[in-house]
Amino acid sequence: MRSKIVPPDAEVLRTFDELREFRDSFFNGEFYFLLVVGRQGLSKSCEFEQCCQPRRDRDGTEFSIAHYVKGNITPVGAYRLAYQHRNKLLVFDDAERLWADRTGRFLLRDLTECRPWKWVNWQTDNKDLEREGIPSSFRTSSRVCLIMNRFAFGDFHEFAAIVDRAQFVYFDPTPLEIHKNAALWFWDSPVHDFIGEHLHLIDPDKLSSRTYVKAVERKPKALSWLNLRS
Repeated sequence: MRSKIVPPDAEVLRTFDELREFRDSFFNGEFYFLLVVGRQGLSKSCEFEQCCQPRRDRDGTEFSIAHYVKGNITPVGAYRLAYQHRNKLLVFDDAERLWADRTGRFLLRDLTECRPWKWVNWQTDNKDLEREGIPSSFRTSSRVCLIMNRFAFGDFHEFAAIVDRAQFVYFDPTPLEIHKNAALWFWDSPVHDFIGEHLHLIDPDKLSSRTYVKAVERKPKALSWLNLRS
């Protein structure tokens, strides 16, 4: 059996349908704060990024209900984006750097308050924010989703405060579930079928969406490559 480091208090999700139920609840405005943790390569980001794409109303006018923030963003950058996209749903993907910084943790604690309206504050002087006309505090109705590969928080009291207010899930699909989901987007049916026939040879902790792309790159030596990873 695989040994999993499951974060305390997290609800474990084994299927993509379960993950999508939580995703849809967030985008339908049912959750103030959704926290999703799971190892890299499971297409977590794609599930949420697609829902942040602009939409069109009946007249064809483009509008957006959510903003997707990807990558190694700084706390002041996150504050700027939260102000610019206030009252929208905010999805922070790869949010580990924000947690690593004490100021980032203060910011996210403001943003993840479980109330319809909240005040978000920037505690120190910042010339760039002043120059851009961004105030040191603002009111917003934004709801927040954090997507993380690793579970890393600050002090215990900060961990407890965040987890207490979150819909907190740990995404850990089975190899078969990953394989079934890949069939929805992967373009090379022979390679997909080949991997399916050899799922038992692949380390289940290393199987990911990227496995399928890399297998195409290694054709026709896919079998030997998969054996190297087992």
